[in-house]
Amino acid sequence: MNDRQILIRTITNGQTRKYGPCEYEYEIHTKGFYLTEVEKFCTDFLRPHFQTLEEWRERKEDDVDAYFRGYHIFKEIEMKISEEGCVKGKFSYFVHIPSTH
Repeated sequence: MNDRQILIRTITNGQTRKYGPCEYEYEIHTKGFYLTEVEKFCTDFLRPHFQTLEEWRERKEDDVDAYFRGYHIFKEIEMKISEEGCVKGKFSYFVHIPSTH
C-alpha cells in the first residue's frame, strides 16, 4: 500500500500592513511523495507561482513585470529519503508579491 500524506499549515496569508506586499507562507509536512512532487504541488496548486527569488533578483532591475510578479522560496526544513526516493519531511514555501499601490 502506498501511504501518501500531505499536511499544510498556513503561517501568513495576504497583506500584513496597509500598502504592504502580499506574503504567503506555508509549512508543509509530507510522507510518500517525491521531492519534485512536493515542490510542484506548492508552485502549481497551493499558491501558484513560478519565479524563484534568484530569478527575481536577476530580472527585477530591468523588467518591471518581473519585479511585480514577485518571487517564491521553497526550502527543506527536515527530510528523510526512502529507498524508493520518496520523502518524509517538513518544508517551507513562501511567496512575496510587491504592492502595486
